[in-house]
Amino acid sequence: LKQSVGQLISFNTFFSTSATPIVAVSFSGNGEYESQGIVSVMFDIELDLSFVSRPFAQIEDLSVLKQERETLFSMGHVFRVESVDLETDTIWLVTLVCDDAASN
Repeated sequence: LKQSVGQLISFNTFFSTSATPIVAVSFSGNGEYESQGIVSVMFDIELDLSFVSRPFAQIEDLSVLKQERETLFSMGHVFRVESVDLETDTIWLVTLVCDDAASN
């Protein structure tokens, strides 16, 4: 991902996110598996609602875990990798900017 800064990426499946940082840290693995070569990554997504062309839904009202503040992105959203930084000793933070206009 560090070599992808400035480039576009897309997920070929639904992309579940949390607006609650502590929840995102727990889902990232919090560096727990680093000794096994598994890297913990959190995504910080910047979304300009005036340019989003693909559906997404804030589903926190439907979730059992209300504190998760979950947003579900549909397949095909395109993101530009803005930055990749080591946030803590064990977690990488990847800043993504939604760039759906690039996929049209």
